Amino acid sequence: MRKPITTKTTGPLHFEDLEPKRFEDLVRSLIIKFKDWYKIEPTGRGGSDDGFDIRAWEKNRISSIDSEYTASSEDEIEEDVNLDIEGNKWKIQCKREKSIGPSKLHQHIEDSLKKETDIYGYIFAAPVDFSKKSMDKFREDMHLHGVKEFFLWGKANLEDMLYLPENDNILFTFFGTSMQRTRINNTAKMRYTVTIKNRLFSLLKMGEYRPNTFNAPEVVVLDISSNNYLRLDNTKLPLLEGRNWAIYTVLSLYPKDIVVCIRKSLAYVSHESKTYDFIEENDLRNLEQRRNNSSFRIPPEESYFRDYWERIPSINRETIIQYCFIPYDDILIIDGKGNQILPIPHIFIDFQKSKKSLQNIKVCTDNDSENKILKNYKRIQYFPKKYSKIKYGKIYKNEDIKFLENVYINNSSHNGKGIFAYMKKNLMHKLKLHDIVTITPESTDSYNYPTNYEIIDIQEIGNLNTITDEFLRRNMQDSGKVEDESIKVFELRQVYHLTN
Repeated sequence: MRKPITTKTTGPLHFEDLEPKRFEDLVRSLIIKFKDWYKIEPTGRGGSDDGFDIRAWEKNRISSIDSEYTASSEDEIEEDVNLDIEGNKWKIQCKREKSIGPSKLHQHIEDSLKKETDIYGYIFAAPVDFSKKSMDKFREDMHLHGVKEFFLWGKANLEDMLYLPENDNILFTFFGTSMQRTRINNTAKMRYTVTIKNRLFSLLKMGEYRPNTFNAPEVVVLDISSNNYLRLDNTKLPLLEGRNWAIYTVLSLYPKDIVVCIRKSLAYVSHESKTYDFIEENDLRNLEQRRNNSSFRIPPEESYFRDYWERIPSINRETIIQYCFIPYDDILIIDGKGNQILPIPHIFIDFQKSKKSLQNIKVCTDNDSENKILKNYKRIQYFPKKYSKIKYGKIYKNEDIKFLENVYINNSSHNGKGIFAYMKKNLMHKLKLHDIVTITPESTDSYNYPTNYEIIDIQEIGNLNTITDEFLRRNMQDSGKVEDESIKVFELRQVYHLTN
């Protein structure tokens, strides 16, 4: 089922919140520009209104020469002067009721017009939705009473008039909202957004190169109310973070948001089970401030992180980036120079107001070929809570292994993603995960020194069709080296410093 598209609309006006007298004031304000009036009288406010709430007379302009005025010889009229007198008489009836049917409407009209014989125009206003039958009955009653001009203003008509630009002040006076003020606010908001974006674009030199997670410009994002800036948190020193501040790298400037990278980490990702995990204490961003500042120490466990990560089978071995969007509207101040400790741009925001944006962290893989957003992926615990020096299994020398060439995993050469080899099962029954296979110079023509390989993944298969990885199966078939018999295929990683 297609998801509904969310749109921003203006809700209906709450006429029911107005008192009856206040509703009369609203209608009177709307009719001021409806005609060129000579006089408008709010008769309903004084009580005993004889069945109507407002009466008014159109302006009737006549020439003084045609009037009954006769000038004396001492006061001769030298030029024509226009005089305004009472013209056509109108009655306006206001009813702030929840519903008005044809019968009730007819009764209201009879009560207001039964004593009147000189009514030229008539307006009945009520914040209800009139039916076609009510409209027809209203027209019939107007003709019976000899009314020349008549209007039935329901809820829709009243809203249409209130949303006209010339009635914007009336809308604001009675309902506290203003379309014109909203447009002005939206214009000012967009002007502020563009100003912030252009300032960041200039400061960060975004036009000079395409930023990525390796060379992206750095900014300090901090809470404007923070009083502990640069009081370093020892537990987060490697990540360049404090309680209310952090160094982020800028990935992009979108029309309404700045996209910042929070962290780049070694990770385990399974696209098959849609799960992932990453090393939280690890940050692969090439931060200049970390290199140049002695305060930011690298934890001793840093050397162990990659060992744990390289033990992951190549199909699941990834690096991920965590990023979020900070709206330009949330940016209060930009300090383009920073300070002596961190001489990079500082962005001040209100962490409480921007809490939702800062916590809406997105995760994606960071590959040269494709960055896949890990949407609907669940984080599991794959890495240990504490890291120590890794331990290897048994060491075997000169095993009868055969390396697979031209193996591609995820469209990448095995030289970049993994080293694969195979053996017949009866020759390899003793080898287990994390065992070491040492190839001496006598066993290979490629090296003049022993080469150590750690077993990081094993697939026991009966034939090629049972190999789970499509690329591996295809390349093993193309290589022509593997017979369709019981074999073991395993993935290796080269180990340079073999200690236990």
